[in-house]
Amino acid sequence: MRKLTDAAFIRELSSKLCPDLSDVIWHESEVTLSTWGQGLETGKAVEFLSLCSLINAYRYEGQEVSIPDLYKNHPDLFYIRNIIPRHHGAQAGHDATNGDSLPLRLRFLGALTPRAIVKQSDGCPLLIFREGHPIHFINYAKQYNIYYLERPDLLISKASIEIELLNDSEISFSYRYQSGFTSGKLRIVNHAKLPLISLNHTGELDIPISGIVECSVGKGKDRASEQLDAYRTLCKVPPKPKSVLVNGRNKSYREYDIEIFIDLALEDTSKIERAIVDGMINFSRELSGRSNK
Repeated sequence: MRKLTDAAFIRELSSKLCPDLSDVIWHESEVTLSTWGQGLETGKAVEFLSLCSLINAYRYEGQEVSIPDLYKNHPDLFYIRNIIPRHHGAQAGHDATNGDSLPLRLRFLGALTPRAIVKQSDGCPLLIFREGHPIHFINYAKQYNIYYLERPDLLISKASIEIELLNDSEISFSYRYQSGFTSGKLRIVNHAKLPLISLNHTGELDIPISGIVECSVGKGKDRASEQLDAYRTLCKVPPKPKSVLVNGRNKSYREYDIEIFIDLALEDTSKIERAIVDGMINFSRELSGRSNK
C-alpha cells in the first residue's frame, strides 16, 4: 500500500486505470509538466485522474471506449483544453495548458477532437471533452454573439464528430447530435476573434450536454455552486445534464447529482482509488439511466 498522496501517485493510478494511455501519461514535456510537475492544489492531476476514471468506468460496464489516434501520435495534445485557439494577450489561463508551444494546426486539431469516444448501442456515441466543448462554443457564439469563459473540467455529449485538416490554413468539422447537425470551417490563425469561415446547421443550434464533471481541491462551497449554476445556464437544452463533483475537501455540495469525496490528506491511498473508481462507475450509470443497477 502506497503511503503518500501526491501527483506521482495520481499519475500511477491514472496509468493503472487506462493502460492504453500509458505513453500519453508518462510523456515528459513542458506541456505535461503543468499537470504532473505541480502540486495537487492546481487541480490538474485530479482532473486527469477523473478523466481516466470515467473511461475506466465505461469499460467496467462493458462499453467500448476508444482514444483518437491523434493523441497517440501527439501526446501533448491530450493535455490541452478543448478550446479553439485564440489570442488572449495576458488573459489568465494563457499558459502551457493551452499548448502555446505546439504548432497551431495541431492545436486546432486537439481543440476539436474529443479525448475519448464511448461506443453506444444506438450508433450515437458519447464524446468526452476536456475543459471546453468546441462545437457548443462555436454555436453559442454564433447564436448569442458571446464568447463565454465558463468551462467544466469534463463535458460529455451524445453526438458524433468528424474533423478534417483541409490544408495548413483551414480545418473543417461536422457534428451530428440528437436534435440537429452542425458543420463548418475554421481558419487556422491565432486571433482574438473566432476564426470561423463558414457555419451551416439543421435543426436546433443549441447543443445538448449529457454530463458535467467538475473537480475541486481548494475552492469553497459558494464558488463550486456558482460554477454549476453557470454551466447549467449554458447547457440549457433539456434534459438537464447530470453532474458530478470530484471533491478534495470534506464538504457537502448537494447541488451536484453525485459527489465523489477523495481525501487527499489520507496516507491510505487505496481508499482514494476506491472512491474515485466507484464514484465514476455510479456516474456512468447515471448518464446511461442505469443508476439502480
